[in-house]
Amino acid sequence: MKRYVFTIFIAVVLILIAIIQTWIAYQPKVGPVGNGPNDAVIWTNFTWQLFTGICFLTVGIIGIYKSKKTELNGDVKQSDS
Repeated sequence: MKRYVFTIFIAVVLILIAIIQTWIAYQPKVGPVGNGPNDAVIWTNFTWQLFTGICFLTVGIIGIYKSKKTELNGDVKQSDS
C-alpha cells in the first residue's frame, strides 16, 4: 500500500513540475534572450512529463484499488516478522 501512495505522490510532483516548467518558460526575460522560447521543445517536454505523471497516477490508483480489494476479501499477505 505504501508503494502505491508513494507512486501517486511522485505522479503529482511530476505533473506539478511540468506545469511550473511551462509557466517559467513563458515568463518575460530581461536582457538579450535570442529568438525567444522554442515552442516545440517546451510543449514536447510538457506533454511527455504530463503523460508520465498520468501513467504513474494510473498505476498508483489501480494498485490501491487492488490492495483494498484483496484486504476486503481477507487475502492479506502475512509478513514473516
